Amino acid sequence: MSISQTFIQELEQEAETTRRVLERVPGDRLAWKPHAKSMSLGQLALHVASTPGAIAQMAAQSSVSVPEFNQPEAKTTTEILSSLDETVATAKSVLEGFDDAAMGETWRVMAGDQDRCRRSTDRARTKTRSRAERGPAFNYVPQKVSRTISSGRGGVSRSA
Repeated sequence: MSISQTFIQELEQEAETTRRVLERVPGDRLAWKPHAKSMSLGQLALHVASTPGAIAQMAAQSSVSVPEFNQPEAKTTTEILSSLDETVATAKSVLEGFDDAAMGETWRVMAGDQDRCRRSTDRARTKTRSRAERGPAFNYVPQKVSRTISSGRGGVSRSA
């Protein structure tokens, strides 16, 4: 099995888990913000839903500019789930275009003419790193935040 096929297989598994989390986002609480300077729950959920395709599109290029993070507001949970379906399909399409040699190429994230992130190791390490960074947030969100949001308290409970 090629590296890209391994990624696609894992992407499908992760997408199922992500879908289960996003299905639990209460549609009537999408405007809720944990803090005045934070993004809303709808923006955060839409960000999570759109990440796989965005990362795959970035990885498909040898050099990309630092992306701007202007996250739109989600209006409904259906919109969030549709976005997840679209972005997973995009990620699969991009990954299908990689052969094993392409997975080992160097890619960079640039801010003007400065390297912000350069990876000379294989793209597989990038996925593993992002998964590790994302893990604690995914463990935290469904258990504490969604329970607190559903209860209408508007803040994160310190006791679980």
